[in-house]
Amino acid sequence: MVGAIFIEACILCNNLSKQNTAVSTAAITQDIVSGVEDPTTPIISSPPEGETPESVLVSYLEVVDYEEPAVPVIVNVGDQYAGWTAEEIEASKKQYSNGASELNYVSAKFNGEATLKGKIYASNDRVFDAGQAIFQVAEESLTLLPQAVGDTREGVWLTFTNNDEVKQMVGKDEFEYDCEIVISDYAINIESMLDSNSATLLNIYLTE
Repeated sequence: MVGAIFIEACILCNNLSKQNTAVSTAAITQDIVSGVEDPTTPIISSPPEGETPESVLVSYLEVVDYEEPAVPVIVNVGDQYAGWTAEEIEASKKQYSNGASELNYVSAKFNGEATLKGKIYASNDRVFDAGQAIFQVAEESLTLLPQAVGDTREGVWLTFTNNDEVKQMVGKDEFEYDCEIVISDYAINIESMLDSNSATLLNIYLTE
């Protein structure tokens, strides 16, 4: 009789243990779903207010993934992206103690060609870039160029390494046209908000 009672007590304790384990497991599972206990859940931090960041040099470039914009693509020298091959990459980040970082400086050169739509213009009356031909890339052509993650400049603008030839192609010193252009030797230049990316103009088709 005593043995039977003891066995029943053991079975009861075992059942209670299973129930507690199930409740505990369910609670942990719920925490994982909500992101509380999941160690793989990324924590996105903002720079601490007033902290002076450390400048960190990097030999790679994070570029926008046009199919999954939330996940950047890491490009190293020799890698191909959007039809371009990275030839040179020099960049630095502002790194904070809590893991947050900001893009500080980029000089990246790519080999390849692309045909882009947009607007080209030049004016001798501009303060910072008088006489410089400038091309504003149309939104529909943005996916044809690598873009650095963290680039806060509005839109994508190109200046040309062969500026005098560009004016000869257009036939004027001052102009503004919608157009389609063919470029090579694309470069991302980010050091200040006044910087523009650059390329070599191979051909231009003006839209009157």
